[in-house]
Amino acid sequence: MIKCPSRSHLKAYKIISSMNFQTLVHVGSSLLLHSVARLHIEGRQNALGKGPLIICANHLTRWDPPLMFMMLPRGSNIMPVIGEKWRKVWFFRWLFDNMECVWVRPEEIDRDTLKRIITALKAGRSLGLAPEGTRSKTGGLQAAKPGTAWVARVSGVPVLPIALWGVENIQPNLKRLRRADVFVRIGEPFVVSRECNIKEGTQQIMQAIAVMLPEKYRGVYSAQV
Repeated sequence: MIKCPSRSHLKAYKIISSMNFQTLVHVGSSLLLHSVARLHIEGRQNALGKGPLIICANHLTRWDPPLMFMMLPRGSNIMPVIGEKWRKVWFFRWLFDNMECVWVRPEEIDRDTLKRIITALKAGRSLGLAPEGTRSKTGGLQAAKPGTAWVARVSGVPVLPIALWGVENIQPNLKRLRRADVFVRIGEPFVVSRECNIKEGTQQIMQAIAVMLPEKYRGVYSAQV
């Protein structure tokens, strides 16, 4: 008699499959980025710690997600948080569904989604997201949404701040068959204390990103650095 796999076995298989797919995404992202950009990365050692992380970066272009993936150690088990609008594009839907992403509407993240994120963090998965919720049209930091700070505060999982710039030059340089200079700074992980309220936690996360950016990219957080 053939025994049906239990739910726990199916869940474990799904996680392993997702991790294998993420290794492919990591390799693919690295090859892609090195072909279109000269990468200047500082602080890579800060991403080498054990355990889950909440990976937070400023958001300038569509090149940001592959750039974030390739900077982290190969084999990192990341759950991307992706805007619902990209679900309409078949390639991105296929890609991120295979990474077991969380699809969100930036303006209305419901409790079930937040609970799913907390459960994933407790299971050892890292979270990759842009606290601003959408790409910046000016290049400067926008006011962040409160969801990131809420997750960091409730879960107790360290935040890994990442500042990136120069990615906005990739597309224009491609037209001239040139590689763009892209800069990345990875800060030290920190924990958002439960004693902080959501506003204070959000400020702490965005200041950690802003302080690593050149002044013209700091946007609404310029005065706080």
